[in-house]
Amino acid sequence: MWVVKNGCAKCNVVVPPDADEVMGKAAADLVRIVRKVSGAVLPRVRSGSPRDSGTGIRLKVDVRLARRVRGLPPNDVFRIACDGRTVIITGAHTRAVAYGVYEFLEQTTGVRWFFPGSLGEDVPTRKNLLFKRGCRTYHPGFAWRAVGENDIPSWTLNHKMALFPTTGGHAYDQLLPKSLFARKPELFSLIYGKRRKLPTQICHTSSGIIDRALNYIDEQIHKKPEAVAISFCPNDMGYFCECDKCHALDDVTKYYDHFVKEPPYGYGGPVAEAHLSERVFGFTNRVAERLARTHPDKYLICYAYGAYRFPPKGMKIRDNVIIWLTHTCVGMFNAERRRIEIEMFRQWRKVAKHVVIYEALANQCWPCLPREVSPLVADQFKLIKRFGMEGYYTQMFGDFATNLPSYYLAARLTWDPYRDEKKELQELYRRGFGAAAQHIAAYYKVLENAWRAKTEDGSLPWARSVIATKRQYGIYSLVYTRRVMSAARAAIDRAKAAVRGKGVYARRVQFVEAGLKYTELMMDAVHECIAIEDMNIPLLYTAPWLKPAYPYDYVKILMLGNCDRRVVAHACRRALTAFDRVDRFVKPFNGKYILAPDIVARSSRDGVREILREILKIAEVKNPDRTLERKMFVTNEI
Repeated sequence: MWVVKNGCAKCNVVVPPDADEVMGKAAADLVRIVRKVSGAVLPRVRSGSPRDSGTGIRLKVDVRLARRVRGLPPNDVFRIACDGRTVIITGAHTRAVAYGVYEFLEQTTGVRWFFPGSLGEDVPTRKNLLFKRGCRTYHPGFAWRAVGENDIPSWTLNHKMALFPTTGGHAYDQLLPKSLFARKPELFSLIYGKRRKLPTQICHTSSGIIDRALNYIDEQIHKKPEAVAISFCPNDMGYFCECDKCHALDDVTKYYDHFVKEPPYGYGGPVAEAHLSERVFGFTNRVAERLARTHPDKYLICYAYGAYRFPPKGMKIRDNVIIWLTHTCVGMFNAERRRIEIEMFRQWRKVAKHVVIYEALANQCWPCLPREVSPLVADQFKLIKRFGMEGYYTQMFGDFATNLPSYYLAARLTWDPYRDEKKELQELYRRGFGAAAQHIAAYYKVLENAWRAKTEDGSLPWARSVIATKRQYGIYSLVYTRRVMSAARAAIDRAKAAVRGKGVYARRVQFVEAGLKYTELMMDAVHECIAIEDMNIPLLYTAPWLKPAYPYDYVKILMLGNCDRRVVAHACRRALTAFDRVDRFVKPFNGKYILAPDIVARSSRDGVREILREILKIAEVKNPDRTLERKMFVTNEI
């Protein structure tokens, strides 16, 4: 069927009169992109109106499509049928119809959306657009599909991603609000022999905790009745309850070593050296059993994360619980790391019916520096599909300029995990950057090889994450060495030379260069921090969301040690100035999906900067004496 022939429109776009905003946007994009490709304007009409001739590209919802699909909702099935006179795009719901429109556009016009915004949209030009006869029904590779949060709705819709129908993430702090502590302290964690309001999890064995949990779930369902799953995840911290009843639930044996060689996690107080999966998921199961009686159509969703990341011993997870398994492929160039992650998948699938993946391609703890691992992204999608995982979500902070290939590939594979990743990346470079294609590919290959080299042989500690390392900045420098940064800069300079001018290719090269410039500035700050650490002054910083609480340590180092405080103060000022340069560079990119200013602003550089100011304040004290130790001592509520 001709959509456009010799630059002339040959059909209408027929939209139901009750089309919602999502279907309306898809129809508008259909008209806009066809016009951008061919110059032809497809008339947009309402079905049943006098202008509706019965032919054209017709959009409609058919809820019967969803009934043929089993698994977690939403059921995003759509069908595209063409009889030579009419194209009918039918979806199980309005968003699925929109997915069908974007699939139709990809096949007919060849449009691609490399990154959010008009600069990332690539539309070839042609005068003839033809769609072949036939009928095909499209099923998503995963029920839940997301690259980042829904703060880039157009790009999300273009790539047929599904919003997760849940109430959120970490939830114990909502289950037990601080205001409840005065009346019900027994529901809160016992830490070092005392019930704690902050920081805390819950007491999993207290007599009223299940009733409180069910009340919380009812509140969430009332607030968001369309939610399929209610978040029931522990808080993003330690401080699990240490009472005898709770601790009796934990496994302190070597059970977990039969499939992973990782030590117990140390959380909270003196009895925290244990894996906590039995405690967390046993409690989740008890609540899920009660939930099934009152809300049989609802699920609980619980992270498998941190101290409870591993599957529990001798326990099956109830079918109305969805496990959101925290995982990242970024360390899987290392054979042992890959074995551990694959075994984790295998063990979880033995005990849980519903498992979705929580990936971390971006990690603010780096902070938002490149981690180019596109070969691992492609391998991971095939793995999680093979193991029957039902969903995929990855953290993505809008920093496309630093992590473009991995993000784009993840977006393409969420719908179809079996796409040819090499062809996808070749298309990204060839169509996205024109004459600079080989140089942009070489630039990202430099970054990939740098990461591969330090994870493949195991020489990079904490390849999965860089949380809780005392030499955090030293680890950055293992990857982004001066030689690596020089090679990356040379590749970008060649790319700029290949596309001189102000065309779209030149602007996309500038887009990528912003990611390199940010990395260069961050590494300047890293080296200033390393100079301070080389004076035996560790930047004792754990994670970007924790306020530093270590002035006492610096008092001991600076006042009671043999440091030249003037040299230390000078080094701190240099590091602070380097971080300020990063801030000034990042600020203009806010909200443009190039860098990640909002996240980066709260990331590790702000935490370390606060520590640098503390060190500087101590180093500038005149005539110190030992009483300064007591005056400067700061601790948290524990």
